[in-house]
Amino acid sequence: MKPQDYSIWPRQYPTSLSVPRTTLWFNLEVSAARYPDRPVCLFYDSRLSYAQFHRQALALAGYLEQPCGLRKGDRVLLDMQNSPQYMLGFYAILRAGGVVVPVSPMNVADELEHYADDSGARVALVGQEVYRHFQPLLGRALDHVIVATYSDYLDAATALNVPEFLRAPRQSLADKQAVPWQEAMAANLQPGAERVTSDDLCAILYTSGTTGKPKGCMHTHFNLMCTAVGGAL
Repeated sequence: MKPQDYSIWPRQYPTSLSVPRTTLWFNLEVSAARYPDRPVCLFYDSRLSYAQFHRQALALAGYLEQPCGLRKGDRVLLDMQNSPQYMLGFYAILRAGGVVVPVSPMNVADELEHYADDSGARVALVGQEVYRHFQPLLGRALDHVIVATYSDYLDAATALNVPEFLRAPRQSLADKQAVPWQEAMAANLQPGAERVTSDDLCAILYTSGTTGKPKGCMHTHFNLMCTAVGGAL
């Protein structure tokens, strides 16, 4: 906010905000403790509370740490539609100490291989509808893929028009490196102590690659919080 804007800014609101030196996961934990029964998201009228979200994100983080061997600073591709699983995947990666590498569901195998190679990711969380694009990378660029079925989170009646691919039932996975999302959750593994700070890397956002190969922009927890606060002012 610029000083020249102060004259039109409502007097009852501050002209600046202090950004806490916390992690994004810590912020989620605080919200889950304060508002456990409130919905963190509504997915075609299906409700996921903060308490449920927190519990499931921990279970997924534990799976990423243990069977997938994720360590602090490891990159993880996240390729899904907007969904509860996308949000859970994002926070689970952070809780496991990893770095989120968001990928557009419009990308295909060659582009995905660039993201994996350039970022160093060996693990991916993907939607069922894009899984086929990751199959050529298994055992080569990627070691583990967790595959989400969106219909697993459609548990409430709705009058909304749900796209057919979101309603699709869970499909069997032929690749031994691929695990269904619900199987990873059912393992109910718990992660170790949180090992990151607000200055640690939390996401690498890639450009569209208009003038060449997409380039990764690196963001810390503090950086993303500053961005969110800036957008709120």
